[in-house]
Amino acid sequence: MPRDVPNVFGNVGNVRTCTAQGFFEQFGVSTVMYSGSLSIYYLITIRNGRFKSQQKLQKYELWLHIIPLVFGFGTAIASLALN
Repeated sequence: MPRDVPNVFGNVGNVRTCTAQGFFEQFGVSTVMYSGSLSIYYLITIRNGRFKSQQKLQKYELWLHIIPLVFGFGTAIASLALN
């Protein structure tokens, strides 16, 4: 919280530090999605066997990395633009 906000205990910083904190908190959403992607990866590996699923994994692995990161950065940048 910015220092000039009244009736808030422990408020230090300014609007820029509050904005930076909001950006990183919003980007933190991608960690939950990335964890879900890892779960899907391991589900495919265990269900189909390690060597049988290599072709399936190569097809989906890039998307399992890209989707959480793009969503996290996209919503974090959108929150900066929308203030």
